[in-house]
Amino acid sequence: MAMEVIEEKGKIYTLRIEFMPALDEARFIYTIPSSLFEQGEAIKIIRERISKFCTERGYYKYIYIRKDLTKYDNEKKVAIYTSFISFKK
Repeated sequence: MAMEVIEEKGKIYTLRIEFMPALDEARFIYTIPSSLFEQGEAIKIIRERISKFCTERGYYKYIYIRKDLTKYDNEKKVAIYTSFISFKK
Protein backbone atom coordinates (compact mmCIF):
# COMPACT_ATOMS: atom_id res chain seq x y z
CA MET A 1 0.00 0.00 0.00
CA ALA A 2 1.39 3.39 -1.00
CA MET A 3 2.21 5.91 1.68
CA GLU A 4 2.89 9.58 1.10
CA VAL A 5 5.26 11.17 3.62
CA ILE A 6 5.29 14.91 4.27
CA GLU A 7 7.99 16.35 6.55
CA GLU A 8 7.65 19.85 7.99
CA LYS A 9 10.02 21.65 10.32
CA GLY A 10 9.00 24.26 12.83
CA LYS A 11 11.45 26.28 14.91
CA ILE A 12 11.80 23.61 17.60
CA TYR A 13 9.65 20.71 16.40
CA THR A 14 9.15 18.51 13.36
CA LEU A 15 5.84 17.27 12.05
CA ARG A 16 5.74 14.18 9.88
CA ILE A 17 2.54 13.21 8.08
CA GLU A 18 2.29 9.60 6.91
CA PHE A 19 -0.72 9.63 4.59
CA MET A 20 -2.30 6.50 3.08
CA PRO A 21 -4.55 7.73 0.23
CA ALA A 22 -6.13 4.30 -0.36
CA LEU A 23 -7.52 4.34 3.18
CA ASP A 24 -7.97 8.12 3.58
CA GLU A 25 -5.96 7.81 6.79
CA ALA A 26 -2.89 9.52 8.18
CA ARG A 27 -0.60 9.60 11.16
CA PHE A 28 0.49 13.04 12.32
CA ILE A 29 3.76 12.61 14.22
CA TYR A 30 4.97 15.59 16.25
CA THR A 31 8.54 15.41 17.61
CA ILE A 32 10.14 17.91 19.99
CA PRO A 33 12.92 17.89 22.60
CA SER A 34 11.49 16.19 25.73
CA SER A 35 12.22 19.17 27.97
CA LEU A 36 10.05 21.41 25.75
CA PHE A 37 7.11 19.02 25.27
CA GLU A 38 3.66 20.33 26.20
CA GLN A 39 0.76 18.12 25.18
CA GLY A 40 -1.63 21.05 24.72
CA GLU A 41 0.74 22.72 22.27
CA ALA A 42 1.24 19.44 20.38
CA ILE A 43 -2.53 18.97 20.05
CA LYS A 44 -2.98 22.57 18.86
CA ILE A 45 -0.28 22.31 16.18
CA ILE A 46 -1.57 18.95 14.93
CA ARG A 47 -5.21 20.15 14.81
CA GLU A 48 -4.21 23.23 12.81
CA ARG A 49 -2.29 21.06 10.37
CA ILE A 50 -5.16 18.56 10.08
CA SER A 51 -7.54 21.40 9.17
CA LYS A 52 -5.10 22.67 6.54
CA PHE A 53 -4.66 19.10 5.21
CA CYS A 54 -8.46 18.74 4.86
CA THR A 55 -8.64 21.95 2.82
CA GLU A 56 -5.66 21.00 0.64
CA ARG A 57 -7.00 17.52 -0.13
CA GLY A 58 -10.72 18.22 -0.43
CA TYR A 59 -11.85 16.46 2.74
CA TYR A 60 -14.78 17.91 4.66
CA LYS A 61 -14.41 16.03 7.96
CA TYR A 62 -11.97 14.01 10.01
CA ILE A 63 -12.16 11.69 13.01
CA TYR A 64 -9.61 10.25 15.39
CA ILE A 65 -9.20 6.52 14.74
CA ARG A 66 -7.73 5.81 18.16
CA LYS A 67 -6.35 7.55 21.22
CA ASP A 68 -3.31 9.79 20.66
CA LEU A 69 0.00 8.27 21.67
CA THR A 70 2.89 9.91 23.53
CA LYS A 71 6.31 8.24 23.54
CA TYR A 72 9.65 9.38 24.89
CA ASP A 73 13.00 8.48 23.34
CA ASN A 74 15.46 8.89 26.20
CA GLU A 75 18.52 8.31 24.00
CA LYS A 76 17.59 11.10 21.58
CA LYS A 77 15.92 13.13 24.37
CA VAL A 78 12.76 13.74 22.33
CA ALA A 79 9.03 13.40 22.90
CA ILE A 80 6.96 11.93 20.07
CA TYR A 81 3.23 12.66 19.98
CA THR A 82 1.14 10.85 17.36
CA SER A 83 -2.46 11.37 16.22
CA PHE A 84 -4.23 8.76 14.07
CA ILE A 85 -6.75 10.36 11.70
CA SER A 86 -9.36 9.16 9.20
CA PHE A 87 -10.63 11.64 6.60
CA LYS A 88 -14.04 11.83 4.91
CA LYS A 89 -14.85 13.31 1.48
